Amino acid sequence: MKRSRTVQWRPGSFLDNLAAAADAVGYNNLEIAWGLARVDWETIEDRERFLEALTAQPTRLIGQEGMNA
Repeated sequence: MKRSRTVQWRPGSFLDNLAAAADAVGYNNLEIAWGLARVDWETIEDRERFLEALTAQPTRLIGQEGMNA
C-alpha cells in the first residue's frame, strides 16, 4: 500500500522563508528571495526584522502583531 505524503506549512521552513522574502523584496527579485530563504534564521522575528530593515517597510509578521496588540 502506497502512503501519500502531505505537505505541511511550517513556520521557519524554507517555503515559509521564501514566501516572506519574496513578499518583502518583490517577486521580480526571486534570486534575492531564494538566497534569503536559505539563511538559517534563529527566529522568525529575526528574519522579519532583517527584511524590514532591508526594505524599509513593515513585514507581514510585524504588521500582524501590530493589529493584534
